Parts: sequence; C-alpha cells; structure tokens
Amino acid sequence: MAMIFKKVKLKPLYSTLILIILCTLCFGLNQRVVVSKVYIVDRIEENLVVIEWDCGHFKIPKDLFHLPVKEGDVLKISIDIDHDATKSRRNRIKDLLQFDEY
Repeated sequence: MAMIFKKVKLKPLYSTLILIILCTLCFGLNQRVVVSKVYIVDRIEENLVVIEWDCGHFKIPKDLFHLPVKEGDVLKISIDIDHDATKSRRNRIKDLLQFDEY
C-alpha cells in the first residue's frame, strides 16, 4: 500500500511532536523515541530557553528544567508516557461523566 504525504510547513516544535507521535504509533508505546541527536541551548530569553536542533529552533519554559542550563549546553530530550497516571486520569474522567439515575 503506497502512502502519499503532503508537504506541510509547520513550526519546528509542532513538527517534532508530530514526528514523535508517528514514531510512537509505528514502534509502540513502550519504546523511547529519539528524534534528533543534538539539541543545543542557543540562548536564554527571560524565562524561555531557546533550543537549536536540526530543523531550526524552539522555545521551552525555563521552569521545566530540573537543573540550571546555560548557553552551549547539549541536551538529551525524550518523551515517556506515564501509563499509571494516564489510567488514573481516564478513570477519574469516566467517574465524572457518570450520572446518577433517579
């Protein structure tokens, strides 16, 4: 089965997220996905860290970093799914959506 992909220009962060989602769907939810090998802290703008990668730049709030970062730092970025928290959240939402019958 041939797949046709339309070329769409997205902001780098959205492109990264879409690529991660596609990789997750293809390789399964239990595997860690690495999209780019090198992420470099380009600069810090007030409370935002500007990160350079293969496809350009994106910004992340400085509060999300557990350790202090500075210009030139090379970062490792991965996204993991918290299955327990996901299940708990879904159960909580399911409970909220149930109505009492009279």
